[in-house]
Formats: sequence, structure tokens, C-alpha cells
Amino acid sequence: MNLHEILSGNWKSSRTEALFPEEPVPQMLIDILPADYLDAVREFGGREGFLGTEYLRLHRLDELLSLNTAYGVPTAVPEIVIFGSDGALEAFAFMLEESVVVKVPFIPLLLENAFIVGSSFSDFISSLHSTGPALEIDPNTLGMQIHCKHPIALGGSPTDLDNRVNVPPQKHAELARFWNKVYNHARSQSENDA
Repeated sequence: MNLHEILSGNWKSSRTEALFPEEPVPQMLIDILPADYLDAVREFGGREGFLGTEYLRLHRLDELLSLNTAYGVPTAVPEIVIFGSDGALEAFAFMLEESVVVKVPFIPLLLENAFIVGSSFSDFISSLHSTGPALEIDPNTLGMQIHCKHPIALGGSPTDLDNRVNVPPQKHAELARFWNKVYNHARSQSENDA
């Protein structure tokens, strides 16, 4: 099954309004993004839902600049470009030098925490598709991002439902930037004390 067939026939997705301000993507960025991704995002960008048992939010191409800026990617992890998320705690991104797809936590947003989930965008989509039948979307969570009020990286519980809250993605980016500053400060203090 090819990429288009998977996304059009097996992704239980819904279109959302733009979640970040839209602005034209510079040609230099388009030139380094994988061709299979560019073809897919032009048709399927701005959609989210389950592909197999995994949730995929695929941002519009014109959201990439504001999305990455909002999360502080250009300064925190300039080696990646976030193009989507699991709707919760982790981003999906391209490694710019390799075009592999990585999954990286929003908190802490560090390259050392990224791990490869696809050797290409097509491989990434195929791997999500292979996880099983697509689950149903909760319409109440469309366009929202799950945020841990007390981040897991700072001792918060990953299983306590009271630690989770749905927030709009732009608010999530603001919260993630704040908690990344807290995390990085605590980490530098710990390293200085060692």
C-alpha cells in the first residue's frame, strides 16, 4: 500500500482549523524537506486522528515556521523541524541532515531524547499504519494537545489522569517553553553541583 492509499483510506482523521499562524514557508526549507512528505502534507496537512493505534497530528505546511518558533526549536534543537505530534507529549520531526523521522518529547526538548521512528516519511506512515486497526477519535480532543501539569521529566506522574489537561497547541507551546527553561535550569544546577 502506498503513502496516499494509507492516508486516504486508513487514517481515521478529521480536518482542524489552523492551530498555529500560517505563513509562507521559505524555499530553502522546502528544498530540504522530503518530497514524499511535501506531496502528502499538501493534501493531508491540517488533519489529525488515529493511524492504526497511534495518533497523528499533521500540521499544515504553512504552519511549520510558527509551530517550530513557538516551541523554541530553532534555538533548542536546530537539527530538527517539527511537522506533527502524537497529540500529547511527543513531537514528530525530521532530522534535517538525514530526513529520517524522529519522535522527541516536547519536555525536555533535547536532541538526545529523540529516537528514529522512520527512515523516511513514507516509512514512518507505514509503521504507524502497521500498529493495527485505527482507533476512534474523541471529537472533544480535536485541535487540543494533552499537557502534563507536572511534567514527567520533572517528576510528574505519567499515569495520573489528574496530571493531564487538554490545551490548545499554542498554549501547549508556551507551557513547553516554560517547562523546558525550568528543566534546563535544574539540569545545569545539578551538573554544577556534581
